[in-house]
Amino acid sequence: MRIPRGLLKDEKRSQVFHVISRVVDRRLIFENPEKQMMLRMLRQLEAFSGVEVLSYCLMGNHFHLLVNIPRRPERISDEEVWRRMKYIYNPTKLSEIEERICQQKELGNLGYESMIYDSMRARMYDLSQFVKDFKLRFSKWYNWEKSRVGTLWEERFRSVLVEGSEGAMMRIASYIELNPVRAGIASTPENYFWNSLSEAIRGEPAAQRGMIHLASGIGQRMEWEKALEIYRMRLEKRYGQVSSRQNSGQVLPEKDVDCENRSKLSGKAWNSRVGTLTDGVVIGSREFIEELYGMKLKKLSPHKARLAHPLKEEFENQLYSYRKKE
Repeated sequence: MRIPRGLLKDEKRSQVFHVISRVVDRRLIFENPEKQMMLRMLRQLEAFSGVEVLSYCLMGNHFHLLVNIPRRPERISDEEVWRRMKYIYNPTKLSEIEERICQQKELGNLGYESMIYDSMRARMYDLSQFVKDFKLRFSKWYNWEKSRVGTLWEERFRSVLVEGSEGAMMRIASYIELNPVRAGIASTPENYFWNSLSEAIRGEPAAQRGMIHLASGIGQRMEWEKALEIYRMRLEKRYGQVSSRQNSGQVLPEKDVDCENRSKLSGKAWNSRVGTLTDGVVIGSREFIEELYGMKLKKLSPHKARLAHPLKEEFENQLYSYRKKE
């Protein structure tokens, strides 16, 4: 289900989103070198944009992100913009930008420098711009690396607004971390290299920071060891069930799990299970969804009316999905 993404956007407060995007034809084309470059670009753009990556998983034909979009600061100085630009541009590119600014000043175009900085600010603290930059930068690298042309990604990305509570965020993070377990290519989330849990355990500060935010709440601070304990406890409730369905430790070829699950479930069953977490609009408490409906979603036309439906899952009966009336 899709509604205008701008309808959910709220610049007065921070927001958390689950983001999913797949390659065209859903071919399994990403191997370790591609995933390494994706992770590198993801962290670079995180440092530049101010968007916080709380959890992620990079798979063979798609990626999942759980991101926090902080409230945009009232002022971002030119000096701060330039500092952040160093994360996404190499020294040669930065020198070219400086040279163009000097040339325009000599020509009397004194507003050119402000235009450059304003365009950079517009790319910060914005979900659509963050994902657009990420996918575009990776596409250019991948097409150059593989000597290919054309579109790499399947249509626009999907996003689900997630309540910023520990329960809702951890539910989605668990789903994200368990992708390789469901795909049969890892026995536990920790055993898969290309997810946030594995990166955090390897000692990467950015991944540990995201996990701390998930375990303690956005803006809060908890010791890393305690956050890891809470995170693992949440995951174990789920991957105990998931791993029991695998072939007793046998490593299987990666497959498109969501697509396979969809083919096995009726439409109604799909909506109440995995599809709810990726094809919905909002995940959170009933109060969160009702408040959002009163503020924004009631603007939808009557034939698009939606309700808060409980997630019919063992551990999260208190969470709801905003989706189509049954």
